This record gives sequence, C-alpha cells and structure tokens, in this order.
Amino acid sequence: MTLEEQLRELAAEGHSKTSAARALGLSPRIVYDMAKDMDIDWRPRRVGGPARVQTMIDAGLIRAFTVRGVTGTINQLLRHFDIPLGYRTVASRVQAGMPIEQALFTPSRNKRQVFTVRGVSGTITQLIGHFGLSISKDVARRRVALGWDIESALFGQRRGDFLPNQQEE
Repeated sequence: MTLEEQLRELAAEGHSKTSAARALGLSPRIVYDMAKDMDIDWRPRRVGGPARVQTMIDAGLIRAFTVRGVTGTINQLLRHFDIPLGYRTVASRVQAGMPIEQALFTPSRNKRQVFTVRGVSGTITQLIGHFGLSISKDVARRRVALGWDIESALFGQRRGDFLPNQQEE
C-alpha cells in the first residue's frame, strides 16, 4: 500500500492528521502538506468512547494491556479496577520497565492525608476549596504538623493570635 493510500485510508477512518502522522512515523507538517497537495477532504469523525479508543489501539497510536483477563488502556484499567492512581504514575512506571500489573497495583508513595471537618472528608486542599477558605494549604499543613487539630488549622486565627488550647493572660 502506498503512502498516499495509507493517508486516504486513515482520513476515511476518521483519524486526525496528527494521529495519522504518528501512525505513519512522519512529521505532522509533512502530513498536512501531503493532505493539501493530494486534496484530501480531511474531516475527522468524532467517534467517542470505546469505539474511538479501539480505533486508536488498532492504529498503534495508544497501547493496550491485558491484566487479570481484562484488556484496555491504562485509563480503562484504572477505572475497571477502581485504582486510586493517576495515568502519569502508571505510565511512568511502565516506561521505567515495571510490569503493568505491578505498576497498577503498587500503591502510590504520596499518601494524601484525609481529614473530616464538619461532616466533609477530604485532603487539606479539597477542604479549603469546599469551604471557600482563603488560607494557604501550606499554612494549614504547617499548623497540623505543629499539633493543631484540623478544624483549628483551617478556621483558626491568623498571625499574632494565640494557638488553640492556650489561654490569654
């Protein structure tokens, strides 16, 4: 199959010019110029969800893995197994040579501390956002590290005020 035929086929399948360039190992600029010279009507179809992902896997644009009998992309596997890791964490582990199953099921070293304040649970950053507070997350974290309870750390007084559990004389 010639390069022109491959380009026309990728265009007909709904791939973008950039994804076609990646699939063919070419510079996107070259594909843009070739498409213009070949007068290809290049309008990518918007195929959403699993069909689009499968098309990209078939074209070699994204990688699929099989873990415990389930095949999918990293994001699909994270959702399927309800794993609380980010895509970048798992992808960088795989790129560094870690087997996919180990990359998915090894917990993150960054343990986010979850607090509950006034019936709402979350990290310090999430709680600050939820309550619309103007306190810096670093100040709140420092206060907690100094022994303040989370509610006092978030809603406590600013500089110059006494620490919780201290009496004014």
